[in-house]
Amino acid sequence: MRSPKFQVKSYDKNMDFSIRVSEGKNGYLALALALDESSEVDKLHVKTKVSLLGNDMNMLYNKTDYWFRRGVRLLSKKEPISWPEYIKLDDLYKLLGKQKDLPIMVELQIPNPTHNATEPKNSKDYLSSKVAECQSFSDLGRKLFNDSKYGDLKFEFIKSPGQVLNGHRAIINIRAPKVLDSAGKMKKVETDYGTMHVIEVEDVDGDKFAEIMEYIYTDIEPKNLSGRAIDFYHIVKKYELKHLLEVIEHEIHRQVTVENAVVLIKFAEANNLLVLKQHIFEFIRENANLMSPENWEKLLNELVKVMRCDIETVRYAIHNNDVELLNKAGVQAKKTGN
Repeated sequence: MRSPKFQVKSYDKNMDFSIRVSEGKNGYLALALALDESSEVDKLHVKTKVSLLGNDMNMLYNKTDYWFRRGVRLLSKKEPISWPEYIKLDDLYKLLGKQKDLPIMVELQIPNPTHNATEPKNSKDYLSSKVAECQSFSDLGRKLFNDSKYGDLKFEFIKSPGQVLNGHRAIINIRAPKVLDSAGKMKKVETDYGTMHVIEVEDVDGDKFAEIMEYIYTDIEPKNLSGRAIDFYHIVKKYELKHLLEVIEHEIHRQVTVENAVVLIKFAEANNLLVLKQHIFEFIRENANLMSPENWEKLLNELVKVMRCDIETVRYAIHNNDVELLNKAGVQAKKTGN
C-alpha cells in the first residue's frame, strides 16, 4: 500500500515522497520512504524520523517506542529508505483496536542547497520538513471496500441470489472476527489467482450486509437508521460490533412513542434490554396526560399481556418506574403457567 504523495520544495526543485507499507518478515510490518517518480530530483541524502501517532497527534505509548532516527541515508527513486521490521503486526493490531486511524508522521532533514556538501555533516546543512499526511483507516477502507483486486473472500446471499460482495480476511479478522465465524458456511474455491474463500450468508440480505461491511471497513454507519434500527440490531449484535450496537440502541431509545411503546417493550423483553424498558416506562409515565382515558386503559391492558402480570402491578410499575417489579411478576407468571 502506498500513501498519498507529499511534497517538499527546495528552492526551484520539487521533491515528492510517499510512504510504502507491506508485510515484512518474522511477523513485522515493513515500512519504506520512497522518492516518487514525479520528483524533480533523482537522489539526495536525507535524515529521517518516522513516528506512529495517536489520534491526539502524540506519539503512541511514549516517545521512544515507535520512532526511528537513522543516520544520513542516500535516497533515490530506485532505492527507498526501508525499515523491514518497523513494528510487530500483533502490536499494530492492538493499536488499531484502540483507535480508528493510525497516522504516520515523517520528519525529513534535506540537504540545504546553499551548502555544497555531497554528504551533509552538520544541522546547518539541512532543510527540515515535517509531514503528517498519510492515509487514514477510513480513506484506505473506502478504497478496499468491496474491492476484488486484493480480495481473498466473497460473500454470497441466499436472500439476494446473484449478489456478491468482495472482502479481505485479514481486515475482517482484525475489525470484526465474528463475521468470519458466524456469517455462514465457508467453502474454498481454487482460482487462477489462488484460493478464494466463499461464505454463503443465510440470514441477511445483500444490501444490509453491504452496509455492515462498509461500517467494518470505514466506520461509516448505515444511513437512515431511524426507521431501521431494530432491523440492524440482531445483525450487529451477532457480529459483536460494540460501537455500532451502542449507536443502534441509542437510536431505538429515540424512537419511543406512545403508539409503539408496546412493540418496543416486546423487543426489550426478548433481548433483555433493561435500560430500554426503564426508558419506555418513564416515557409512558411522562406522556400519560396526553392520552385519552380509553387509550390509557388500552395501553395498560396490552402491557398486561406482554408482561404477563395483573393491571395493578403494571400501574404501580409505571408510576414508580419499577421495571424489576414487572420482571419478577413476569417470571412468576411463567413459572405458574398464567
